Amino acid sequence: MKNHYINSSFKKKHCGKGSAIAEFAPALMVLFLIIIFPLINFLGLASASMTVNTMVNNLAVQVSKTLSFNDALQILKTKGYSLNQSGLAKLAKSVPIGGYQNLGVDLYIVQMNITASDDDGSSAQISDANQPWNKNQINLSNYIYQYKLVGRYSLIPFICMSNIPLLNSIPGLGAPWNYTTQTLVSVEHPSGLDNGSNYVLSNGMYINNK
Repeated sequence: MKNHYINSSFKKKHCGKGSAIAEFAPALMVLFLIIIFPLINFLGLASASMTVNTMVNNLAVQVSKTLSFNDALQILKTKGYSLNQSGLAKLAKSVPIGGYQNLGVDLYIVQMNITASDDDGSSAQISDANQPWNKNQINLSNYIYQYKLVGRYSLIPFICMSNIPLLNSIPGLGAPWNYTTQTLVSVEHPSGLDNGSNYVLSNGMYINNK
């Protein structure tokens, strides 16, 4: 009788442990799916977006020093391709979306009126994407000129969750996240905005001499 009692107690004790383990496994899976994996992807996206920002900012600095707009496009092409193939870009899982020669970055020229009273930049004029300045004059007395670089990239989640229902369509978790960033830098050689061949300097203004 005593042995029977001991055996029953032993079975109940170990059956309870087995039940707890069986319940812990699904709970752990839910924990990873709902908290751990999304958190890892969130941190990955934050890191990837900072990497893309750094890439575009580096391009902007190099583009600003060029002597002509064609030179700026050439820098955009060579350096942009190099950055997209770099280890950081691969680690960030960033894929270019469109842009100049499908590099993910477009180049614009911005003319800002420094005598205007508006503070929101509404008086600014912007060129077409990847096109030289086509206005009548470059006026260094009343305007400043900047290059605007706009980068568009698709950031792929660090952990693929595309096969998980409800999460597979959420950008950054089960689907790529389309990220856009932009930066402005001053043009160091504004006479080259029309590739330097059609302007002459007169009274602080580069006049189109076509």
